[in-house]
Amino acid sequence: MRKRYQPTFRPKKRIEIERMVDKKRPKSPERTKDQIRLTRRTLVFKGLAVSSFAALSGRLFYLQVVDQQRSIDAQQQFNRRDFPLPAARGLIYDRDRKPLADNLKSWSVAVVPANLPDDETDDGKLQRQAIYVTLANQLAMADVVIIRPAELYADQPKREETYTRLAAAIGVAVETIRDPIETEIALAAKEKRAAQRSIKVPAGSTDLKLE
Repeated sequence: MRKRYQPTFRPKKRIEIERMVDKKRPKSPERTKDQIRLTRRTLVFKGLAVSSFAALSGRLFYLQVVDQQRSIDAQQQFNRRDFPLPAARGLIYDRDRKPLADNLKSWSVAVVPANLPDDETDDGKLQRQAIYVTLANQLAMADVVIIRPAELYADQPKREETYTRLAAAIGVAVETIRDPIETEIALAAKEKRAAQRSIKVPAGSTDLKLE
């Protein structure tokens, strides 16, 4: 017959565990009143710093997330200018239904100096000049020369040379420039006042106007 296997159990060895006795730590010295006050002040300052940071974070979250659309609308409103448009005049016809008075669209261009490039640098001056030239070409504006008599030379030969050069530049006779200016200078000397008025000379035209 086949013997049945019976496991044998060996007794476990007893392991003696030595318990370590916690050594008592020496007591810390008692804090003084100044140390206690300093600790309280530190806690107060930390609390204020945390509260301020939390308030700023909450305000930033409100402006950037909750109230985002209002900030966008305010920025667009700042960059936009509204001009009221008057109502169109009614059309006028005769008895044969032929128009006597009609409405035509009229456009105007406005330049905001604050939005122009800075004129204190060379690049800014060139950009401004390019804007002026582009506007003049698009609007088909003629060149205009403005002469201020008070800023001319006091010496008559030098003034005559200035008149000659201006007349040759804009294609008009010298008399059309010299006569109005000299008349203004003589009138200012007679009335004992400064000749501050400007004389506008349209290019290619002999129609000079005092302004």
